[in-house]
Amino acid sequence: MSYRILILEDNRIDADLVQRYLKRSEDNYEIKWVAKKDEYTNMLREFKPDLIISDYNLRYYNAYDALEIKNEYNKHLPLIVLSGTIGEEEAVNLIKEGAIDFLIKYNLIRLPQIVKRALEETSEKKEREKAERALRKEMFFTDKLLNSLSGIFYLLDSDNNVSRVNNRFLSLLGYRWEDVEGKPFKNFISEEDYPLLNDAVKNLQKQDEASVELRLKDKNGTPNHFLLTGANLEQEGKQYIIGTAIEITDRIKAEQQIKEALQEKNVLLAEIHHRVKNNLAVVSGMMQLQAFEEEGDQYVQEKLLSSVSRIKSIALVHEQMYQSESFSNLRFDESLKLLVENISHISQMETKVKIKFDTQKIELNINQALPCAIIINEVVTNIFKHAFKGRKNGEIKIQAIEKNGRVELSIKDNGRGVPENLTIDKSPSLGLKLINLLSKQLNGTVELKSKSGSNFSLQFKKLAKKGVGSANVA
Repeated sequence: MSYRILILEDNRIDADLVQRYLKRSEDNYEIKWVAKKDEYTNMLREFKPDLIISDYNLRYYNAYDALEIKNEYNKHLPLIVLSGTIGEEEAVNLIKEGAIDFLIKYNLIRLPQIVKRALEETSEKKEREKAERALRKEMFFTDKLLNSLSGIFYLLDSDNNVSRVNNRFLSLLGYRWEDVEGKPFKNFISEEDYPLLNDAVKNLQKQDEASVELRLKDKNGTPNHFLLTGANLEQEGKQYIIGTAIEITDRIKAEQQIKEALQEKNVLLAEIHHRVKNNLAVVSGMMQLQAFEEEGDQYVQEKLLSSVSRIKSIALVHEQMYQSESFSNLRFDESLKLLVENISHISQMETKVKIKFDTQKIELNINQALPCAIIINEVVTNIFKHAFKGRKNGEIKIQAIEKNGRVELSIKDNGRGVPENLTIDKSPSLGLKLINLLSKQLNGTVELKSKSGSNFSLQFKKLAKKGVGSANVA
């Protein structure tokens, strides 16, 4: 590499001597020599030297003047002072003013080494400053980027101490950098969330990324909800955790409000179903009392008790809804068993009737469960009334399955059967009229046959769950 060296010397012999010693070096030097101050100033601009060698005393100026002029041009430009009589104290003063080194003229044999060392140090210093400028530029860009984030940025060292955070961290939580620098990250976490933090760190040891909801404490110790994400980072052989966090306090509050509103709604719906069931029980009881007073009119008594059975079927559905965890649907297979068992208990019969169930788990919304329950009540009540007269034993088989989105209900008995000419859609019976009307409400198909007893079937499409207040079946 070629270097440019400028010699300030008013004695030509000394100047030549300096050049001779420099040319002994293995390095390639381009050398200029000047004596006057104005020539020196011009050379700084035109020659642009990499190093200056100045005599201590020149005719019209000295080394201090040379240093002053050089510093105005470039204070980092190295300058070596030569003198025949310079003292130690004066040498120290020159170094303070900016000289990189000094040398006694009778010892010029050391000049090449001093020049080489000065150029190397200056070159290293330039590279160092260049790297520092690049680093500052990169840090400025990085800081700009991190501080522009809407959320928090954090960097933790291998001991989970804070190495870096962005301004958002400080402004949101009210800290200064001095409050967080080098502190354990858990200092800013609510104590109740330490187990969650520990689990997240363990997960990071197994995988590259992890996320966790934690409460970060602000300067006053108030916890705020944040969603933190973190990832492992290795840099220059050191392990770090780098991550971001966004505040979710408002979301948590909104979720809590929704939960409270839902709980309030569930309590209200449960109360409504409970009151409906109680009101139906009152109506049922009044009709039973009326039936007891009609002992002389068996026809009226029978009709009243039939209505009581229908009301109890409706009340049973509301009781199930009251006890259910969900008010949008009902476990109808369970209600079916309770309904049939209830009819069996209140039916006063000499015949011993065996009931067999073959059911799957079926969930219905209340708008389908109610008409279906009334239909089952009509069919099963009719079987208990008419199918087993004069018989000691009887059997009822009830099947309820869900297949391809359709509910299939089958009720069979081994009793007397039904008249061959009986049709549901043309029967004068109130019970069969109800079955026909309610099956249409379900958009279903219904069939009644007589083969080794009666065989009733109902099929309908299971529709989307609706709220209990919905007026539509769908």
